[in-house]
This record gives sequence, C-alpha cells and structure tokens, in this order.
Amino acid sequence: MKKEKIKYGDTVRIINPAFFIRCGYNDTLEKQSKEILKNHEYDLMAVLKKITPFIDRDSKQFNVILNELAYLKCQQNKFGGSERKIFTELKEEFKNELFSVINKKIHKTGLYVPGRYYGSYSDEMDYEPAYLENEKTHIILQVTPINSLLKCYGFYFIEQVNVVKV
Repeated sequence: MKKEKIKYGDTVRIINPAFFIRCGYNDTLEKQSKEILKNHEYDLMAVLKKITPFIDRDSKQFNVILNELAYLKCQQNKFGGSERKIFTELKEEFKNELFSVINKKIHKTGLYVPGRYYGSYSDEMDYEPAYLENEKTHIILQVTPINSLLKCYGFYFIEQVNVVKV
C-alpha cells in the first residue's frame, strides 16, 4: 500500500511525538559556547577587560567573540563526527493530537565523505566531490495545533513518518 502524500493544509494526527529540533552533526555552537563559559569564562573576561575595559558578559561584542571561539572548537572537533542525523525532542502531551500542516521541507542524513583529488594514469588530476554515504531523505512538516485547548503556541516541526493523515 502506497503512503498518502501530505501537503499544505492537510490535517495530521501525531502518532509518535518526536518533534524535530535540528538536522546536523553532534557538535553545536551552543554546546561549545556553554563548555567555554563553564571552563574559561573568568580567563576570557580577564583577557577582554585588558583589551577593552568596557566589555561585559552581556555585550554583543562578547557574544560575537564567544561564538567565534565556539566555531573554532567545533572545527577542531570536526563537528562531533561525520554522521549527519536528525535530533528530536519527545512531547508526549501532543500524542494523538490533531495538527494542521503549514509547510514542508526536506533534510538529508548519512555519513559525510569528504571530497578528494586524485591523480589518474594520464597525469591528470581528478576530483571526487563530497557526498553523504547511506543517504536518507527525511520530509519535515511544519505544523500548528488545531485544538485551542492545548497549551502551545506557534508552530512545530515533525518528521512525516511520525504522523498520519486524517
């Protein structure tokens, strides 16, 4: 039996309340920022205060510097590995509830294989582009609740395999 296509305006019932958070690699800027603050906030502030005495923990400049340091840490850790995957959060209170589909998007998961240059027998350089090994396509639905009694506002994202069309 072929699964019905879900499109904009359709009503769906949540069968598995695993809501989409993000698609990507294990390491994140937020995770690294927290780690830097936990281990080096005092040292970082001391260095920055020597350079410019007007900077404080809540300033835009501090957050820009912190994000750059977090990005360097992510690069150093190769973003937590080569596996690109879907990250979700369970919201049991939404199980079996009805939602309206307001948009769709596609995400790909798999193991990242970097591109490479290699020589051929005729002394020409050849390039093999980067790709995802064992690539899978995931359809992510942007949904909003139909039941106004639910204590939730705005919209949510959920993978299509976690809902059924009503």
